[in-house]
Amino acid sequence: MVGDCLTAWAEKWQHPYTVVDTHPGANPLTDGALQAADLVVIPVILAGREMDALESMLADFSTYRLLLAPTMVPASPPRRYVERLESIAKELPVAPPISEHRWIRRRIRRAAIVSQPNPGQQVAKAASEFRALAQMVEKHCA
Repeated sequence: MVGDCLTAWAEKWQHPYTVVDTHPGANPLTDGALQAADLVVIPVILAGREMDALESMLADFSTYRLLLAPTMVPASPPRRYVERLESIAKELPVAPPISEHRWIRRRIRRAAIVSQPNPGQQVAKAASEFRALAQMVEKHCA
């Protein structure tokens, strides 16, 4: 039912893209969103348990069009995790990384980061990274 509703709404809205952000893990709402998806963007955190979960998820999602999106990437990511992502990804597209912007969690302002008229250096960097991810999504949906 969720997949049917999302598909119907997307057609009615007549926008080129509809983005559905789901809770991580398996549940009926996520399953419905997956059924309606043209592209599934999977956030990737470069850490041990998260990479284990990613490998398991990729085995389960092998029939979907996937885009891996490294996120919360530290300035100097551990090489072992970068190499592991390269090994896991194989033929899958990997988006440009989103840095570990710790300030976002403490952010009070509720305006969209990418729409601020006079962003500071941190905000401009984050906005640039988010735009690069959006462009990659757009490229793989076309």
